[in-house]
Amino acid sequence: PIRVTGTLTIGKGTRIESFLGKSCIYVSQGTLNLNGGKIQGDTQNTVKHGGGIYAKNATVNVYEGIISRHSATYGGGICAIEYSNVSLKGGSIAGNKSGQGSGVYLDMSNLFMQEENGKSCQITQNTVTTEPSPKDMRGEGGGIYLIYSEAEIESGTINKNTAIAAAPDENGNIQGGLGGAISAKYSRVTIKGDTKIRNNSAGNRGGAIYTEGTNNDSSLLNIEGGTISGNHVNGSGAGIFAICSRGNKHNMDVNISGGTITNNYSGTG
Repeated sequence: PIRVTGTLTIGKGTRIESFLGKSCIYVSQGTLNLNGGKIQGDTQNTVKHGGGIYAKNATVNVYEGIISRHSATYGGGICAIEYSNVSLKGGSIAGNKSGQGSGVYLDMSNLFMQEENGKSCQITQNTVTTEPSPKDMRGEGGGIYLIYSEAEIESGTINKNTAIAAAPDENGNIQGGLGGAISAKYSRVTIKGDTKIRNNSAGNRGGAIYTEGTNNDSSLLNIEGGTISGNHVNGSGAGIFAICSRGNKHNMDVNISGGTITNNYSGTG
């Protein structure tokens, strides 16, 4: 793999393909700028962290280019952990597969999605699954997964991503299938501007967004703008599903002050 500890800028015409059992690019205490080109996997090479980009205490800036066809346990396209910052201002993250955060996975990190020069990022047709084992593959966050993290999304499209659920166990409990577009645990997410969250699907909860807080680790979802439409769930919360698994109601707050939530639907029919 390509290891970055300084600054690497990737331009148009560049093609980086998968390394067996490794992320394509590993950024540690450095900066990666993607200005074009393709970081492309083969969907068969499954890694643990970040099939396309694995960032650890690092900065990732995506302005153009394609991150596609990667497979990982955490973060098919991008996995960012340990105080990393991910800025998405263009390009596309598409056709990736993972257990959590098939497009982008964040743990103790920050995500910013903004428009620049009339361009914005597309996170599309990514899939999270519980196969081969729900112990490792959790099926959470088809487009984006956050834990102990923060996301500010003011532009871009999160479209046609899927969170697949496992079959019910003998007690009727369902694992996975949480958050077709976004799954956020113990995190803060703000949706605003002209963000489009459309046509995503979840097998259990949160066709568009699933968010969860507890008494020790609260979550906050702010909807200030954008459009959440055409999302589907087999279970509950076609647009948004928010739950406080323990504690009181203020450990999971949802504030809606703008935007449009429309034409989302539930059911298996």
